[in-house]
Amino acid sequence: MIRNFIGAVIFIAIIWSGTGQADSQQACGEDMDCLRQLHFHHRVKDVKYWRAFQALPIDKRILAAPAQLVDYLNLENRIQGFPNRPRIAKPERQFLEDINAAIREIPAAVKILINGRLMGVFLVEDLGGTGFTDYVFDEQNEPVGAFVVLDAAVLTQSANAWATWKENTPFMPDPEFNLQARIESAADDNHKQALQYILLHEFGHVASVGRDFHPRWDEWDCKKNPPQQFPFFELSWRLNDSVDCKVISRFDQSGFSHRVDVVYYFGAKLAQAVSPEVYTQLEQTNFPSLYAATIPADDFAESFVTYVHQILMGKPFEIRIDKQGQQLTDFRGCWGAARCAAKQAMIAQLFTQ
Repeated sequence: MIRNFIGAVIFIAIIWSGTGQADSQQACGEDMDCLRQLHFHHRVKDVKYWRAFQALPIDKRILAAPAQLVDYLNLENRIQGFPNRPRIAKPERQFLEDINAAIREIPAAVKILINGRLMGVFLVEDLGGTGFTDYVFDEQNEPVGAFVVLDAAVLTQSANAWATWKENTPFMPDPEFNLQARIESAADDNHKQALQYILLHEFGHVASVGRDFHPRWDEWDCKKNPPQQFPFFELSWRLNDSVDCKVISRFDQSGFSHRVDVVYYFGAKLAQAVSPEVYTQLEQTNFPSLYAATIPADDFAESFVTYVHQILMGKPFEIRIDKQGQQLTDFRGCWGAARCAAKQAMIAQLFTQ
């Protein structure tokens, strides 16, 4: 397994070691219009670039990021104003064993679903986040697939420790409150299972490409492609501004007042003291997790990962909030509940097609 990974990395590095676009990026300097043009026309956005990767079995598409992809990620971070400068990862042997096992043990139905759409899973360091997924396009500039990038340097925790950290990021710390997330049993609470859950979320993004679950996450002309074209989107979202295609949830004005302040990973806006109220409000919606309530694309990806994790794999998903040892909240998702029946039917149908 490790030998195959290393051999593939060396082979791909030889083929894709061109630096032409890195030189062009340097020539742009700080000219944002120039950088955006490079971003729009970058080679890694063209599906033809990925043909060699697509020819590999899914279990072998776990590779160190090629130079062109690292160039693109640096370009993306510069445009977004992130200070991180991604570079090719040099993961430890145990990390490689864990991520290979994580993908190998994903249900076959998921692999079938994403096989034609997944370019590969590519490892970097200093990404500026745990994971990143982006479209690739055909000659008609239509999205036909996606690549997934993971930061191997930061993905070091066990499943429950990682999930607990993630679910705490929307809230400012408060020593009186304790929010714990559980996505694995004690026996399976390890690094491999954390990687598997993260991958399943990203694979949810991949599975959505070319399907009508939600509008494109990179751009949306809501007049050319109105909301009615996206039935999954319509279950939870509506247009708030048809000029700029801005969306809000269908629950913002009917009880889910805290949703607009839910921000994951960076810049927590909510006091930890309101976390029980946030989850009480969440239980009145059809979002299967709090992260699902942030944007339409993550609504689908979270629905996908929690459905696969809980329904197909029979694993736990629980958010428990205590105050000074007294339990206040025990959130367990929504699959099997009437409030999420329509979403569950759509996800189930996806796996029967």
